[in-house]
Amino acid sequence: MVSSGKSPLLDSGKSSLLPAWLVLFVLCGVAFTSNVIISIIAPFLPQHFEAIGVSQMWCAVMFSGFPLASLISSPAAADAMGRVGRVPVLTFGLLLQGVSTVTFGYADDLSGGIGVNTSAALAIYALSRLACGFGGACSNNAIFSIAADRFPDTLGKVMGLNEVVIGLGFSLGPPIGTALRMSGGFSLPFTVSGAMVFIFSFFALLLWQKPQVQIEDEAEEVASEEDRGGFREVLTPGLIVAGLAVLLGTGVFGIVEPILSLYLQDHVGMRQAGTAGVFAAFAFSYSLAGPAMGALADRFGPMPVCTGGIMASGFIMALFLGPVASNFHKGSVTRITYEVSVLVALGLSQAAALIPSLPAMKSAVLRQSPSITERIVSCFNMFLQSGLVIGPPVGTYFSETVGFETGVLITGAAMAAYGAFALNFAVRTMHISGYNPSQTLATPPIGRQTSLGSPAMRQQSSLGAPMNNLVSPSSSDLQ
Repeated sequence: MVSSGKSPLLDSGKSSLLPAWLVLFVLCGVAFTSNVIISIIAPFLPQHFEAIGVSQMWCAVMFSGFPLASLISSPAAADAMGRVGRVPVLTFGLLLQGVSTVTFGYADDLSGGIGVNTSAALAIYALSRLACGFGGACSNNAIFSIAADRFPDTLGKVMGLNEVVIGLGFSLGPPIGTALRMSGGFSLPFTVSGAMVFIFSFFALLLWQKPQVQIEDEAEEVASEEDRGGFREVLTPGLIVAGLAVLLGTGVFGIVEPILSLYLQDHVGMRQAGTAGVFAAFAFSYSLAGPAMGALADRFGPMPVCTGGIMASGFIMALFLGPVASNFHKGSVTRITYEVSVLVALGLSQAAALIPSLPAMKSAVLRQSPSITERIVSCFNMFLQSGLVIGPPVGTYFSETVGFETGVLITGAAMAAYGAFALNFAVRTMHISGYNPSQTLATPPIGRQTSLGSPAMRQQSSLGAPMNNLVSPSSSDLQ
């Protein structure tokens, strides 16, 4: 075994593909800009809608609009990548996000002024948010597919790095949005963030491959029709178990984010300016745990880390973020410190649940090829966005009926129960397959798998996943 001496993160995958640093640069850029425009509305949109006389349910609709559009359009984005390529879909998605974000900020002006025609303003808000979600589906599906094929052996570490940048975007979005709104009004945060995404879209063109490389990759993919995968083929039991964990994990963000700001002000006793710092602490702990959780996933397998994280998130929400929090006096330093500490702990468990989720879903599908990777990524994005779609209306409903704390208790209990089941599934599957965390199993590079033409191998693929792809050696170890 000879080591090349290069970083394993930058030296995995096929050498004929794009430079690793370039893929990581665009991946991180997409993660940062996209998540800034998602989180920038959290601290002040509820107050803005309250000021213009709009029901808070519409705020939940705006939070759900982006993931709903992403959920619906993910299959179309996967098909578009197969027709025109990943880079054009990526660039188009970023351009659309930039334009629609700026439009969202000027919805009141386009409808005649603040509070003049709220129905027209709401229509513009909703349509621009849906368009932004469609652009997000295009950009995320494309860049995740590129990264998954470029880093087949260190995907956990790559996703960990990506989550650090996602957390940075979520962390900086609320304070940046609050500062810009206070200095330049409601539209300024969206003008700045939209322009940022629009400008970065041109960097995505750096991923455009040379014609000869494109021809070789196309010839490689069409060499065997058996390597092409539809959605039914990739929907194995293991992928579904990991996908539901993703849904619940992102559902936590969907439930907490739209109503956390009002809860912190009305029940905890914080000022509006301080709520942005709480959002930042929550996202910061999530992002800081990214590299560690990615390394754990590569070392022990992504499925047990993912499912264990979901179980931990459920317990934290049910036991600590629920009614127990009301035992402390409103406005006291102890109450505020307690809430921030619990949210930091929740951020850590959320990192364990979500960072290994794409590697967990990918490891649950035996056959691998570029087209199968695109289907897996599309499924991942649909599960991810489903949680963000379902979470806001569920959180708003609980907040208006039983209250934030009881709603979190109910949600947390359900998550803990599913996490226990999923973790048991992961451990049993690993035991049956004879997976040993101290060993790595060599697999052919993605896109160059041997044909699985025998009935026995096809049956194994359809059953989904003895998890023999949980950990693979880096390319430097195979040289």
